Amino acid sequence: MDYLSSGNRYASLSLADLLAAREQFHAHLVHKQHVVATAIGRYLIRRADPFPGRAGAASAERAASKPPRTLENSEVREYSWPCVLVFVDEWIDESQFGRGELAASDFVPKTIYMPDGKAVPVCVVLAQPAATPPPRRPAPELDPTRLQGGYPILSDTQHVRHRATVGCLLTDGHKVYAVTARHAAGELGERVLSEAGAPVGTASSLHLSRVPFESVYAPWPGRQAFVNLDVALIEVDDMTVWSSGIESVGPIGPLAALSTYNLSLNIIGCPVRAHGAATGPMTGAITALFYRYKSVGGFDYVADFLIGSRTAYARTTLPGDSGAVWVVDLPTDKGERNRPIAVQWGGTMLGGLEQQTTFALASNLSTICRELNVDVYRGPSVAAFEYWGYEGHKAIGQFAAGLVQNVRLHTLLTKNRSNLGTLANFPDTLWKNGQRPHEGPNHYADVDLSRPGIPSLEQQTPNAASIDPDIWRTYYTRINANPDINGKVSAGLLPFRIAQIFRALKADIVPGGDTEEIVAAMGILAHYVGDACQPLHSTYLTNGDPFRFPNGHPSPKMRGLGKGFGGGVHSAYETGMIFENLDDLRSRVENALAPPHAAPALIDTGREAAWETLELMRRARATLDPMEVVEFYAENKGEPDVNARLWAEFGTRTVETMVDGCRVLAMLWDSVWSLGDGDAIAEAQLTWKQSARLRDICKVPGFLPSLRLADIGPEHLE
Repeated sequence: MDYLSSGNRYASLSLADLLAAREQFHAHLVHKQHVVATAIGRYLIRRADPFPGRAGAASAERAASKPPRTLENSEVREYSWPCVLVFVDEWIDESQFGRGELAASDFVPKTIYMPDGKAVPVCVVLAQPAATPPPRRPAPELDPTRLQGGYPILSDTQHVRHRATVGCLLTDGHKVYAVTARHAAGELGERVLSEAGAPVGTASSLHLSRVPFESVYAPWPGRQAFVNLDVALIEVDDMTVWSSGIESVGPIGPLAALSTYNLSLNIIGCPVRAHGAATGPMTGAITALFYRYKSVGGFDYVADFLIGSRTAYARTTLPGDSGAVWVVDLPTDKGERNRPIAVQWGGTMLGGLEQQTTFALASNLSTICRELNVDVYRGPSVAAFEYWGYEGHKAIGQFAAGLVQNVRLHTLLTKNRSNLGTLANFPDTLWKNGQRPHEGPNHYADVDLSRPGIPSLEQQTPNAASIDPDIWRTYYTRINANPDINGKVSAGLLPFRIAQIFRALKADIVPGGDTEEIVAAMGILAHYVGDACQPLHSTYLTNGDPFRFPNGHPSPKMRGLGKGFGGGVHSAYETGMIFENLDDLRSRVENALAPPHAAPALIDTGREAAWETLELMRRARATLDPMEVVEFYAENKGEPDVNARLWAEFGTRTVETMVDGCRVLAMLWDSVWSLGDGDAIAEAQLTWKQSARLRDICKVPGFLPSLRLADIGPEHLE
């Protein structure tokens, strides 16, 4: 042992050490032939390389002829030491330097030695900048009636249309702003539009382009370098149409505040996700820090984060994703879920041996908030879109289209599959936002609530012939006069809502032959069938047991919504659980619907539609007992992985209820098409419909009007 040697001590190198080494040698490195950029990170190990200490590792290390190191064939391992990353556009064997056109001085050294005696490793990576951008593809279609992070925005400057992504909402304590790319927001006072052409807001004076590195990250070294930011804030017009979450990501957490005090190499490999207006859902990992990618007039430009794929496969980001906010994508029990960390302002394509990979270039959101004196807005005054309320309804509307038996109707609905997902949410996103004051009770019916001497609605409706709005009206009068009911039980009328829409489709809308109106009404029907197949929409246990105190002791009176035993279960089951397992949910529903199934018998009347709805509600609660959900949630409430536990316990049965809902919905669609002689509609009309036109139809007050139970009459059961 050399007792006088300090060893390499690579693992003890700090981020500041790496920046100092890069600062001292960056100009020297980038002037070498084939070097295109530098960054800070951890040493990349080829995936084929053996792990140290394993049998045969030493001999394999000596014998192997290693291929070029690329971002696709390499990974960060637990023993990867801190390093300066040097990107080259051509991989040349060490033996070739000093021969022919390659000078020996062009060889990139394996180590940088610092004046203080520290040695900093250099990791060379083959990453050829691509000459052509990635191919465009159709942008994902989103609900035009709501706004949130991940949505596209448009601005026109000098007859050129700019498209970018809304990142998330920020606030200065007085006003609320949407953050996006500066090149899309335009100049002060310029109007910014949504993809659907609706005004989003006005470009504010708060924007950033570039900031000196040493003013942002003092005392870290970075002379003659700018941090590229390219962000602007849009002062939103109407906060009531905004969600503070991000499309396909969900509600966001608090800001991941990073600065010179806590930013370290531990963040390399951190999983992140975002939603781009051009790409849609994006997942990735932080590949490197402070990517120094170009020089202009003696100054270098730096991107805080280089975000790449989590796997060996290429992750794609496209023009139009600029402005997207990336969030930390860790499990709930890690306490870091959905914390916004970076704003994407661009991308770069780097080629390896076999493919070109697109990387996102992003800025530290903490820097942006500090420079603009704003913070992430997560306030309660904006619209909150529950994830069963959006993703669940969307899935049922879209999957049911594939189950339709009539060939012509199947053609119309499958061509409008994306529209069906949007329409299925209009009762929540469009009508509940103040347009229709009587809409709420149409979404549920607590059919299992009984009290002494008052049978439940389910007990009073044993068959289709017994469906009678007068029976329901009498029930609500009696139940609300009961002495152990604290407050008032709302007169939910979900089965009658479905009967009303069924009757309108068969008697007026389908015979009318207007395929835009047909698609709109069928998409709306999907929402209510989606409600009926969820067990917490047909029970008095919708948000806990109201006849028990939170501690589980019996309550002499029915407590308010969410104030009983297991309060909060509705949000945990229908929002938290669904969101964290959305991909698995959709995959399992799709697989369950894939095998061929016998076509169900069609029905003829609104009464039968109401009965099928009640039967669906019964089956949902038989499959997944609401009391079981309440008990399980109460037992696990407060656990950091409660959503994962709920999914493990109830995921399979939740899929079963959704599959049942898809089949019932397809049967209702087929029935009204047949009753209304839909086959008489010309085939030329069975086309995709403009989503903006469908939204306009649904905004008409007389279109499928929202009724109270008092308004339901015999005509709705015909």
